[in-house]
Amino acid sequence: MPVSFRCPFCGTALSAPDESAGSAGTCHACGAAVVAPASDDGAPELLQPGDISRAPLGTPDACVATGEIRPGEVLGEAGRILMGNVGMLLPASLIAVAAGLLLSGAGSLGHELIARTPLQLLLSTRQMEMAAATASGLASILTAPFIYSGPRYLVHRLLTTGEAGPADLLRGAKQYTQLALVEAIMLMPMLICDLWIAGIRDTSNPFNPAVWTALAAGSLVSVLMDAVFGPVAFEVVDRRVSAASAFRSSWRFVRGNRLRVGAISFATLALSFLGLITCGLGFVLALPFCYLAEAIVYRNLRGMTRR
Repeated sequence: MPVSFRCPFCGTALSAPDESAGSAGTCHACGAAVVAPASDDGAPELLQPGDISRAPLGTPDACVATGEIRPGEVLGEAGRILMGNVGMLLPASLIAVAAGLLLSGAGSLGHELIARTPLQLLLSTRQMEMAAATASGLASILTAPFIYSGPRYLVHRLLTTGEAGPADLLRGAKQYTQLALVEAIMLMPMLICDLWIAGIRDTSNPFNPAVWTALAAGSLVSVLMDAVFGPVAFEVVDRRVSAASAFRSSWRFVRGNRLRVGAISFATLALSFLGLITCGLGFVLALPFCYLAEAIVYRNLRGMTRR
């Protein structure tokens, strides 16, 4: 009768024939070298650790902090998880992107409404553009817990339980206020960038150096904030703490890895930009990839709380 046991490194359920009891084998999930026990009650022996990033989703060892950040491995693991769960992550991403497009449309509508009010007699064209950009920015902050944090809840549940669904996109409502405060601070560089661009006279010219300077400045500050605070939103999602506590703890556990976290942030930002310029189609895949990379960084530095 086969002997059943778990890999002592990644927790994967394994089995071995009776004649293999006491002999070494390889865990198919993480690659660890393991000696099978003589019976179901025995303890397997770990000869050589495997790759914890290959531990199955939802296992306890898939949620532990390793304390190591290697940008290449983080991005590679994010890609593997995305490809293995694309049937679930892609629809969720489409929902989030559709919500973002609706928000963008609401901002354009707001601009048109402002243009039809007596404000057009009091404000210059540039001032009206800045007023519309401000209104759009406030709308982004107010809806961020659902549009931006919803996918984070979905990814968190996927990593901690091994399964998730579209309903997880609405779980951001539970910590709406705290997530809105986090998003307001983390989105501030790009909101200021939008105001900067709105104040530029000729924004219709795609080669206007002032527009590209504003975009570069906003992106650089965003990367620096990510390097300083890391995946701060996941602190709220995972541990359900206040925004102030999330920023304090993120500042501490990212220390010593800021350069690597910044490099990952830059890579995901570049991928998002490439996704946007492909008529937004690539962004549908880029969005879950970015959140997976952020979640893996958080897990490696902090560990995740299993639900």
